[in-house]
Amino acid sequence: MSVMRMHIFTWAVTGMLVFVLAAVSQPAGSPFGGEHEGLSGEDVCRFANSVPDLPGRIVALRLFRMHGVPFPGGIAVLLVGEEPGWNVLVFTRRSGQDFRLDWESGKLDDSFSVSSYDSLKTSYVGDETVVQFEGCAAHSCPDVSSILIYVPSNGTTFSVHHVWGRTTYSPGLEAPENRVYKDWLDTQIREFVGNGSEFYL
Repeated sequence: MSVMRMHIFTWAVTGMLVFVLAAVSQPAGSPFGGEHEGLSGEDVCRFANSVPDLPGRIVALRLFRMHGVPFPGGIAVLLVGEEPGWNVLVFTRRSGQDFRLDWESGKLDDSFSVSSYDSLKTSYVGDETVVQFEGCAAHSCPDVSSILIYVPSNGTTFSVHHVWGRTTYSPGLEAPENRVYKDWLDTQIREFVGNGSEFYL
């Protein structure tokens, strides 16, 4: 990336982050607290400089908490590519003060194609923060739909897919330690598509 492009990109991301901070994009139910929490201008610039070349344009940013790290412990980013499709990236600062790319979804499949920036969310599941994205297939919404979550504290990803009345889950959700995520995804997909579906592991 050229110096000029880097400056333009830094100022663009800075402006977007200032807007997001003004909107206070925290997980639902999270309290304000800590007089030193939030992002300084220097934090914003450092984050912008840490972002690699992106496979698309940023359309949403969400700030979230992580245990043992001043708010925000992470930033979730939603991209839309030059070709139709969504991509979610998660940056965290597990140690020190610099954000690093922690996870990238890659281009999401067609069951997410009908969505928007509002569908990138952060929520509490138990005592963990999760990054969530949801959507449905063009001309088949909500009969073909999906929800994806990423758990920053342990780096795991889970998803639920609803296709014409049958709902299936990603591997690993049957494990006892992941039951809280399955139960939460059950609730989310039922709200998204309504009741009356069959649910399978």
